[in-house]
Amino acid sequence: MKNKHIRPIPHYTGEEQWLYCEKHQITKFRAVRNKRCKSGFNFYCRECKYHADRQLEEKRSEQRKKVIVEYLGGKCMLCDYDRCYPALDCHHMFAKDKDFNISSEMRKKGAMSTIRSEVDKCALVCKNCHAEIHQKTYDKIEDLLQTWEASKKLRRPEVWDEYLSTV
Repeated sequence: MKNKHIRPIPHYTGEEQWLYCEKHQITKFRAVRNKRCKSGFNFYCRECKYHADRQLEEKRSEQRKKVIVEYLGGKCMLCDYDRCYPALDCHHMFAKDKDFNISSEMRKKGAMSTIRSEVDKCALVCKNCHAEIHQKTYDKIEDLLQTWEASKKLRRPEVWDEYLSTV
């Protein structure tokens, strides 16, 4: 293939062209306008860009999960489990107050301010206790409500503020 590394400049942003990628061989490239670049465009292999964006979303989601777990006390309210933060869930105390699913919102850019209002409606429980609550095998729901009310005083807003200042 002759001149495989020469990249023609498209006429407008978003135009896709077949070009050579070191990783994916011949594939579609997308032009994205960039004023700092000599040509005025950056070229991205669609596959490479997709995987890079997914990794960034996963990293952002993981960081935000850590912040939420620390904000809510760092351990299960029912059994004090605290060894693995991915094993902790946010349980909405009152289903009618639930505006959105926290885990799906965490992947979005700049959503932390909206997430905090939703997290304030939740209790931090481990996956086992969470399953028991939803299967209605947890028989101390009144205790859960009292513990949740008491845990509001133990929340750590400085963790949230520190995260927002670094982003």
